[in-house]
This record gives sequence, structure tokens and C-alpha cells, in this order.
Amino acid sequence: MDTVATTGGGSGDGKLVANIMHFARALRAAGLPIGPGKVIQAVRAVEAAGIARRDDFYWTLHAVFVNRRDQRALFDQAFHVFWRNPRILERMMSLILPSVAL
Repeated sequence: MDTVATTGGGSGDGKLVANIMHFARALRAAGLPIGPGKVIQAVRAVEAAGIARRDDFYWTLHAVFVNRRDQRALFDQAFHVFWRNPRILERMMSLILPSVAL
């Protein structure tokens, strides 16, 4: 797939921003140290890089959210599940971690 599956249009679309926030929450719930500043950086980076190519979108978010080598596999798995359908990851996380609100 060459483009990113989103519920919205372009990188300025509020739905894409909301999905980036949900993705960051999922990564945080999985153990990555992601705070509000990283989410803002991710949104700005995506606005600059665009979402026309899935690879560019992947590496843009990777550059912001991944700080250590041991975080790569988790990010990779979460990205491919979440950006296929953001609701799938939310449902999976709620089954695994029922006390975490996504």
C-alpha cells in the first residue's frame, strides 16, 4: 500500500491529527515514553513531510517516537496494525489492558 489509511483527507485534517494522538497513546500504553511534546512534534513533522507515501509517513513518525533501538520492533508492529485500521489497535489494547483508556 503506497498511501496511509486515514479517515480524513490531508495532513491538515483534524482526523489525521486525532489519529496521530491515538497512535501516540497506544505507543505510550505499550511502554514507549511519549508525552504531549512528542505528539506535537509528530504532527508538525507529518505536516512538513506529508502523507502521500506510506514509507515517508512511517519514517517521519519513527524519527519522532523512537529513541532507542529496542523500541523499533514495538513501533513497527504498532504502526502496521494501527494505520491499517486505528480502531483495531484500540480494541486489542482494551482487551489486553482493560484499565487503560484509549
